[in-house]
Amino acid sequence: MLLKKYSFLAVLCLSLSALVFLSGCGVKPSRLDPPPGAEDTEFPNTYPSSVEG
Repeated sequence: MLLKKYSFLAVLCLSLSALVFLSGCGVKPSRLDPPPGAEDTEFPNTYPSSVEG
């Protein structure tokens, strides 16, 4: 009987921890800022870039 109680508690703890860890998956920020220096680039770029020099 004691083993049954501990196994139930173990399964309960594992499922609650899995729920907590997986609840953060897929959470996206409401706003993304561009990386520094992104305003200085010219788009669209050709690939490969034809840089003379």
